[in-house]
Amino acid sequence: MKMELKNVKYNAALTRKCYAFEARLYLDDKYVADVSNNGLNVQCKIKAKSDQDLQSIKKAETECAAMTPARQAEPDFKGFYNLAIYTSMLMVGHMNKLDIQRAQRKVDKKMVNSIVWGNLEERFWNVPFEKPVTEMLNNAADRELLVYAIKTYAMDDLADGAKMLNTNLPEDIYKMAGLSPGQYLPAQEQNEKPEEKIKVRRSKGHGL
Repeated sequence: MKMELKNVKYNAALTRKCYAFEARLYLDDKYVADVSNNGLNVQCKIKAKSDQDLQSIKKAETECAAMTPARQAEPDFKGFYNLAIYTSMLMVGHMNKLDIQRAQRKVDKKMVNSIVWGNLEERFWNVPFEKPVTEMLNNAADRELLVYAIKTYAMDDLADGAKMLNTNLPEDIYKMAGLSPGQYLPAQEQNEKPEEKIKVRRSKGHGL
């Protein structure tokens, strides 16, 4: 059964132990209930729209209970699983998605004149230049500077699992830096010198 939240209204002021919010619960693409959480209990309140919708909710409860054995080995598992808890987890997924979207917007802005690496779920770093990256690609010395910056500043983090996040750099720049395909994102568009011009700025990727 497909379970999802829509029309989510997050309440930061009430959020304590978990996310405080109000939303609509959809089961198999049908709006069946209003759900809410006061931020103090992981279990959400679920109010069915009708008796017929209540039957769908009971079916969803059965499916959630069936998830319990598969999740018992997880470190944060509390020992049981129901729709009220699963709804809170849907909210966690919703907020994580928003975090990633915010992080992506920051990366998109920084990559205009920087190399950017890291991961959107945790944090990213960047090395800024004095002119746009796409302009640097038209000059041999600037291309060497891009490669130099990747090798000098990003390589250690890439070795630990980070990834180059620029989508405005062609693959040959990454290959010149010695990166493998899994260490960078594919370019969306195809088309070094004084070390003192390079300053490393470390920025957290996102956060509430």
